[in-house]
Amino acid sequence: MRFADRKAALREQYHFECVCEPCCSPNQTEYQERSYGLLCPQCEGPLLQQNEEKKGGRHVLTCGDCGHAQNGSKLIKMDLTAHALFKQGMSLVDKGDIGPGVNELLKCLDMRRKCLFKYNKELLYTQDVLAKCYAMLGQYRESVQYIEPCLEGVEHIYGETSIELSNELNKLTDVMISHVQSDPDSLDEEYVNKIRHYVHTSRDILELHYGVWNFEYKATVDKQAVLEKLIKTKRKQ
Repeated sequence: MRFADRKAALREQYHFECVCEPCCSPNQTEYQERSYGLLCPQCEGPLLQQNEEKKGGRHVLTCGDCGHAQNGSKLIKMDLTAHALFKQGMSLVDKGDIGPGVNELLKCLDMRRKCLFKYNKELLYTQDVLAKCYAMLGQYRESVQYIEPCLEGVEHIYGETSIELSNELNKLTDVMISHVQSDPDSLDEEYVNKIRHYVHTSRDILELHYGVWNFEYKATVDKQAVLEKLIKTKRKQ
C-alpha cells in the first residue's frame, strides 16, 4: 500500500501511529511511491506526486531517478482520461461485451503507456485485465503478450522471490499451456523452454515460502507433469 493509505488504515483499524523504519524512512516511502509514478519525459523514470508542488495552477513533480522537476499537469490530465477509458472498458466487459470492452481498454493502455512509469501498478493492472479478456475470448497468444511484460514490473515492485511473482507466473503458464493445447503450431522448442522456465521458477518460489508439502507447490509440480505429457503427445501427432 502507499505510505499515506497504509498509515490511515492502521490508524482507523488499530488506532495507532506506526513509527517503524519503513513507515518513517524517506527512502522507503519514495520507493513505494515509484509504483504510482507518472512518466518522466526526460529519462522515463517515475515522477513522484508525493513531491508535488503547485505553482501558478501547475503541478510541478520531481523525477525519482534524474531529479528533474517539471510540470506534470498534462500527464495528470492524460491519466484521468485513461482512467475514464478503463472504467468504460470494464463496464462493457462486466456486461459481457468483451470485444467492445477490449477496444476501450486498448485505448486506455496506449494512453497509460504515454503518461505512466513503466512499473506503475495501474499500467500493469491494465495489461493484466487485457490478458484476462483475451483468455476469455480464447485468444491465448494475445493473452500471453499482455501478461508476460507484467513479470518485470511485478518483480520490480515485490521482489524476485515474492509470492506475487509466483502468482503471476502461475497465471502466465496456465495461459501458455492453453495456447499449446489449442494451437499445435505454437509448440516450438523456444516456447516450450520458456514455459518450463516459468513453471520451475514459480515452483522454487513456492518451495522457498511454504515448503514441498504445500498444496500450491504440489499443484505446480503436477502442472510440470501435465506440460511434459502434453508436449510428448503433441509431438507424436
